[in-house]
Amino acid sequence: MVSIAFGGFVISPALAWLAIGVALMAAEVLAPGFIVFWFGVGALAASLAVFLGLHSVYGELLIFLGVSIGSLLLWHLVLRKRLPGSGRSDERDATISELRGRITARVAPDAEGRVELHTPFHGIRGWKARSNQELEPGAEIEVVDAKGIALIVKRSGS
Repeated sequence: MVSIAFGGFVISPALAWLAIGVALMAAEVLAPGFIVFWFGVGALAASLAVFLGLHSVYGELLIFLGVSIGSLLLWHLVLRKRLPGSGRSDERDATISELRGRITARVAPDAEGRVELHTPFHGIRGWKARSNQELEPGAEIEVVDAKGIALIVKRSGS
């Protein structure tokens, strides 16, 4: 079994794949789309394969990529559609209808900016913002919708 030297420490490939898998799964919190998580699953599968006796770097990479891409496709093409409430809805989130705030970083149709809400949305006051209007810092806004991790805003009263 080949060991990996990392910062003066020597770790087994199984432990390295395990650490990579956990790190990728944790990174999903920062990346929208539920994609990075599945590469974490692939790394955990590679870790298990090495633990069970696989000693080929190419085999490890094949398992990592195969399980990652396979689980990603399985999730997005089959499993996600079977979950209750996972269908697309034309209705917007009812909790955003009364949200107001002010622009903290310029927002324009071609530039994402930032907004600070007067009342937190999901416990957070500062959000990325998009708009089809030019909005300068200090402008009062109201939230129209949410797309991914950004709020869609417009000038208050318009």
